Formats: sequence, C-alpha cells, structure tokens
Amino acid sequence: LNPGGVRIGTAEIYRQVEQLPEIVESIVVGQDIATDAGIDVRVVLFVRLRDGLTLDEPLRERIRRQCKENASPHHVPRKILQVADIPRTISGKITGLVDFGAFVELPHGLEGLIHISEIAWQRLDHPRDILQVGQEITASIIAIEGSRISLSLKKMSADPWTNVLTRYQVGSTVKGK
Repeated sequence: LNPGGVRIGTAEIYRQVEQLPEIVESIVVGQDIATDAGIDVRVVLFVRLRDGLTLDEPLRERIRRQCKENASPHHVPRKILQVADIPRTISGKITGLVDFGAFVELPHGLEGLIHISEIAWQRLDHPRDILQVGQEITASIIAIEGSRISLSLKKMSADPWTNVLTRYQVGSTVKGK
C-alpha cells in the first residue's frame, strides 16, 4: 500500500488489529481515490468481530489508535467496515475486457482483475470468448496485494484434472482436438 506516497506493509496493520480481543480476523485493501493532488490510496480495513459484537465508533477509534501508536499514522485505516465473514468469494460486474483479462467492479468502490488464465480451465484467445461487459459474476478472491484484488472464475468450478485418472488409464493413448 502507498497512502500519501508512503509505502507501508499490511502485515503491520494485521499485527496491531489482531491484538484486539474483539476481532476474529481482518483483511486490508488499498482503494485508489481521487484527491485534489491526484490519485491517493485509502486504506480500508474489513473486520470480522466475535459473535454478538458490533463495530461502533469507540471500537473504530481503538483500532485507529492501536495502529497509529504501535505502527505509524500512515497505517491507520481511513475506512473500517464490519463484515459477517472475510470474503473468499465476491460478486461484481464486468466493467472492461482486455487481452490479459477482465476488470470487475466490486462493492465499496473497489475494483478487481480476473487474469485470462483464471477465467476458465480451457484455453481462451480473449476474455470476450466467455465474458461480456455488464455481466454480473461471482468470483473467488485469490490474492490481495495493496490495491490489487486478483480474482478467479475457474476456481468456482471443479478442476477437470482432479479426476483425470478415473477417466483415463495410465499409458493409454488419447486423441486430442
């Protein structure tokens, strides 16, 4: 992440947040936002709390204070949101198709990318072979690195290689297309 032009590591945020007993797990993302000075990164923290707890302003302030006092002011999340569970999948809308993949509009103003190799198990010449702009999709979150959210559609379906030995005998000859 690079908020205010200062490079920070998310591990420092996790280290501080995990010390608070109310928080079960969390995930940090960087969200590009427009400012008067250009583009900046807003640190967004999603937290899953212990059963029966609700994220209120005093807990948000404790999280911010913990990060500021034990890491740095740049590590303080600008936005803290409570989620029922840290998402392993997420829904969104395809906003653009390029040779190398598909851009996806996600909740909370975030954007993800499905690399062409993560769209389908079969080889594709272009993402438009399967996807179209405006299409609603649900994808698996495979990585979050700063403000980059990497998604996979193929991980939402069974891997065809897992049962290849049940369909074919070792040493047999199979004619391809």
